[in-house]
Amino acid sequence: MGATSLARITGIVYLLYFLTAIAGAQLTGGVTGVGAASGELIHEPMYRLGVAVGELSTLLYLVLVALLYRLLLPVDGTVAILALVFGAVGCAVTAVAAVFQIAAPVDPDLAVAFLSLNRQALHVALAFFAGFDVFIGVLVYRSRFLPRFIGALMVVAGGGWMITLAPTLPPPVAIPIALIGGVAEVALMVSLLAFGVRRTPAAASG
Repeated sequence: MGATSLARITGIVYLLYFLTAIAGAQLTGGVTGVGAASGELIHEPMYRLGVAVGELSTLLYLVLVALLYRLLLPVDGTVAILALVFGAVGCAVTAVAAVFQIAAPVDPDLAVAFLSLNRQALHVALAFFAGFDVFIGVLVYRSRFLPRFIGALMVVAGGGWMITLAPTLPPPVAIPIALIGGVAEVALMVSLLAFGVRRTPAAASG
């Protein structure tokens, strides 16, 4: 498979991840997530569908992690492996967190406790995804076949996600950081999907 084809496939998977992640969040009604721990708004059929779609988005992100590893491996094998490990562990923890999401509507008396465990697990996952963003950002910046500003933005986004893990971080600080993270990933997705790569990874790293 050529580098441009691989880049385009990676961009498509990235887009599918975004669509399913957004759909999953909407279907669960915003009940779950890093900043949520309330079981009062659970509507079970729609909620369970949302959890299932969210799991699909996690699987797509795992595929994305593997595709980015393959695309960026020629840049620096060590950093690429670190990105692969951090991204895969983040996906694994997110998948485990979904178990608490599924359990939440089973017992209304324990719903808040299960959602709190879900939130804590997602905080752990976010720490790994932050590291993943930093490593991917370094690889993109050094690649010479993807826009360097996107690499720099990914590194900033990864550092920002780490900051958001602070328990007392006020919303006026957390919101811009989340926006930077979103913009960085969307920029990478659009670059891969619309433009592919400017030259082959082997030529760029030579």
